[in-house]
Amino acid sequence: MNTLLHRLFVRQPAFWLLISVGLLILSPLLMAILPGMKRTVFALVFSLVVICGLLTTHRSFRFLLFGLILGALALIMIWLSLFQEHIYWLTFGRSLILLVLSLLIGYHLFLLVYRSRKVNMNIINASVAAFLFIGIIGGQACYLLELLQPGAFDYVGQSMWYDLQYFSFTSLTTMGITDVNPVSPQAKAVTLMISLNGQLYLTIIIAILVGKYVSRATPG
Repeated sequence: MNTLLHRLFVRQPAFWLLISVGLLILSPLLMAILPGMKRTVFALVFSLVVICGLLTTHRSFRFLLFGLILGALALIMIWLSLFQEHIYWLTFGRSLILLVLSLLIGYHLFLLVYRSRKVNMNIINASVAAFLFIGIIGGQACYLLELLQPGAFDYVGQSMWYDLQYFSFTSLTTMGITDVNPVSPQAKAVTLMISLNGQLYLTIIIAILVGKYVSRATPG
């Protein structure tokens, strides 16, 4: 049993992070199944992302220590927001902490891929998770900007957080869907940074992974 748990959670932490991020992206489907528990579902799924993200940092004491502090604050803010939804400073504080934590986890995932000596399934999972975290980071940045500057984005949906997260991922993948539109110059700048980072990341990560694979496959 201990060996199985070690393989699942210690050797493959990026896999569980991918699962949790997938649940976050698909959270509206979960909310449709449990319509009376929408906010609870959101809190549970985002808490899972935080915990799984921290699992990926367990090999680095510096990242883990800083991550545990931010993660604890993030979890407290997430669950306080569940009961005190309309307190501005709580919503802003939660989003700011989640943004910083997402940056930390995303950066750690990139370093994990960059410093790896060989390409295995955990490294592939980490590279995909890092890409998805760019989308989460972009969504949090858009949400913070909208809190600071109401009207920075033009959107029609009922869920501001998910609409801006959706916008971040569509910008990241250059799909060009215009359900949400950046209005202010600051919003346009954030949108541009999301798109550029997505393209640059794909270019760099493919070069890194291919280079590592070729160097391992080439004898001598």
